[in-house]
Amino acid sequence: MCLIKKYKYLYLREKIKHQFTNNKLIEETTEHWDSIGTGLSSKHRDMADKESDKKNVRTTHLHDWLNKINNKYKYN
Repeated sequence: MCLIKKYKYLYLREKIKHQFTNNKLIEETTEHWDSIGTGLSSKHRDMADKESDKKNVRTTHLHDWLNKINNKYKYN
């Protein structure tokens, strides 16, 4: 049973790493479209920044939670 929990932990860790990468890609894509002058309004830019902040907070929270689990069960 402990092995199943370890693999669930490893799966969640990879999923969170993927989410961090995905968040970074979305931010860079938005900055790229903004820098080439596609006409992103300040409203759209602010909305994209707020969404990015929400995603980063959520992903960081999940990463911290996963670290607590790792410290408790020593999966690494």
